Formats: sequence, structure tokens, C-alpha cells
Amino acid sequence: MKANDVAMLFSGEDFRWQMRFERGEMRSFLAPGPNSEAVLAERWRWLGASPERYMVLTSDGIPLLDEAIDLARENEALSEAQFEMLCAIRDPQERCMELGRIWEADFALLGPTATGSLILSGGVVCFPSSWSLPEKIGKPMQSIHQPVPGLNEAIGRQIDLFLGKLRPGVVWLRFNWGVVRTAELNQHPDRDLPRLTSPVRLDEAFLRIERQALVALPGTRGVLFGIRIEQLSLAEVSKEPAAVKGLVHGLSTMDEEIARYKGFAQVRSEIVELLQTNATGRDSLQ
Repeated sequence: MKANDVAMLFSGEDFRWQMRFERGEMRSFLAPGPNSEAVLAERWRWLGASPERYMVLTSDGIPLLDEAIDLARENEALSEAQFEMLCAIRDPQERCMELGRIWEADFALLGPTATGSLILSGGVVCFPSSWSLPEKIGKPMQSIHQPVPGLNEAIGRQIDLFLGKLRPGVVWLRFNWGVVRTAELNQHPDRDLPRLTSPVRLDEAFLRIERQALVALPGTRGVLFGIRIEQLSLAEVSKEPAAVKGLVHGLSTMDEEIARYKGFAQVRSEIVELLQTNATGRDSLQ
């Protein structure tokens, strides 16, 4: 991700929880990225070290997993060789683990209950943004989002309705963002990574973008939820005036409780000032 890509993410509106989606393709979302080798190596490392922390599959999640694999093959998000290898793995737990080693993206499997609501039934999440997959298993979306200030009140019902009406053949994309202290992809809460504290340096703070994809699994009435992480230092962001403008506006208009939840409330004004000062200094040199 480059600084000019960041500018395109911010609409100029005040920060608020909202349902903003665009259409995409399963193949392109799950395609190898520019750092594929390093990303996959890190996924292998975490899954090898603590598989119980990053992979969970319930019995209800098995048909969801198998349909996701079939759909990925149909959409060229898995090669024939990868598909055949997965099909040859008889143990569903191992099959889920192997899919987590093949894709750079994290994925979660949402399955329907008898009442029609969706619950988290499995997945592989090696690069969480301060949350734990095992702690969320078996929960519906509103329970999963309960710790997020104001989200359920703002769009919780809309999320449930949207997921319930997903149609096959269409991939819906959206993103979340935050500012973090470390460039580590894996920000599992158990790792106790450094948090943002004053004084802040732009080269030691990072814009963390979580790109998400929602794919209907019509056979099981479930949903495949894909997650890809991109990060860029704020020093790099500050080189693009439009990116600075968008990020500063997003930071400045965010509710204090949300900023606290995201971990940068205490240094938000400092980050904004640094971004604006750095951008102004660059403008004066041009």
C-alpha cells in the first residue's frame, strides 16, 4: 500500500460507523500480494507455534469450509492442485489449517442457526487486530461486535439484514482502519504488543487497514468472511497531502470512546499535529 492509496480510502465525511460496500471478485481479493512469500511464511509460523490460538473449526463449520473450498476453486481462488490437495485431507481440522496456509487472507466461516441468524463457526485468523478467534466462536454478529462502542446501535441491525440477504456470485468489499504502534501483522491480544504512547514519532506509528470481503455460501446458507491487512507508517502517509487530509479528518471527528477502543485516544491530538506539521513542511519545500 502506498500513500496515494490511502487518500482514496477516506471520503471526507465525519467518522461514523456505516455500511459502505463495493463490489469485488473473490479471485482478486484472495490473489497473492506483493509480499506473498513473507506473508505465507509468517502464517505458517503462527499456525505451527499455536494452532489453537489461530484456527478453530466446529462441527457446524465443516460444511461451510467445504463449500468455501468448492467456491474458491470455481472462482479460481484455488488452483486445481491446491483444490485436490485439500480434498485429499480427510481430517476437517487439518483441511481448515491447510487452507489457512494457502491463502494470505484470514477467513472466518459464518453459519446459520435454526432461527436464521449467523454465528461464527470456524476459520483461520493469523493476523487479528486485537481480538481472539477462539473467544468469538459460537457467537452471533451482534455479540461479536458488542465490545465496539456504538457499532451495534448504529449498524448492528443493518449488518444482520445485509448478511442474511447476500446473493451468490457477488463479493462485497469494505474496510476498517486504525492507528497502531507496531507494524506486526499479528496483533493478537495475548502478544501484549507495544501501544501508542506519548511522545509519538510518525515513523513508529502505522495506519492499519483491514480489508474485508463477504461471500455468500448458498448451499449452507452461510457466509465466507475474508480479511486482509495492509499497513503503512504515518511517515509515509504524511508524504501525500490528500492522505493526510483524509486521515486527519477521520481522526479529528471520531468519537472519544471509539478512539479509546482503538487505542489512540491519548495521543490522537499529537498524531494530528504531527501529520499536519509534517505535511505543511513538505509543502513549503516544494
